Amino acid sequence: EVALALPATALAPPTLSGVSRYPDAWSAVRGNPWRFLTSAWPWRSLAYLFSTVPLGIVAFLELAVVVGLGLLTAVIVVGLVLLASLPLVTTVVAEIERARLRLVLPKPSARETTPLQERLRTWRTLPVSWSEIGYVVLLATVFWLVDAAVLMLAISTPIVLILAPVLVRS
Repeated sequence: EVALALPATALAPPTLSGVSRYPDAWSAVRGNPWRFLTSAWPWRSLAYLFSTVPLGIVAFLELAVVVGLGLLTAVIVVGLVLLASLPLVTTVVAEIERARLRLVLPKPSARETTPLQERLRTWRTLPVSWSEIGYVVLLATVFWLVDAAVLMLAISTPIVLILAPVLVRS
C-alpha cells in the first residue's frame, strides 16, 4: 500500500554518477532497503553526524571566546572591535557547514554565493546574515548535543543487537 502511495520516481530513481544510484538520501530510503544499506548514503549520513559534534564544540569555544573576551574588554575599545568580528566568525563556520552539507546533499544549493575569500576580504561591507549567526548559535548550543545523542544510539543499538545472544548466554 505504501509503495502505491509513493510517486513513480521513487520506484525508479535516476542514476547519479559518482555518488550512488539515488540522488539523495530520502530517495535511497524510499527505494529497496537492501540497496540502501549497501549504498553510500548510510555512511555519508554517519560522516555528517560524526563531523557535527567536533564542529559544534569548536563553534561553542569560538563563540565563548569571542563573546566572553569581547564583553570583558568592552570597557576598552578592543572589546567592541572583538564583538564586531562576530559575524566574521559565524561566516566561516557557516561556510564549513555548507561544505559539510554536500555529504548529504550532493547537488549544490540554488543560492548564489560569493567565494569565501571574497566574503572574508569584504566582510565589513556585507550585510550580516542573521540566519548564519542563528545557525552557528544553535550549532554551538543544541545541534551538536542532539547529534551526539543520535550518533550514540546509531552506534550502540546495532552493537547491542549483535551482541545480544552472547550477552544472554552469559
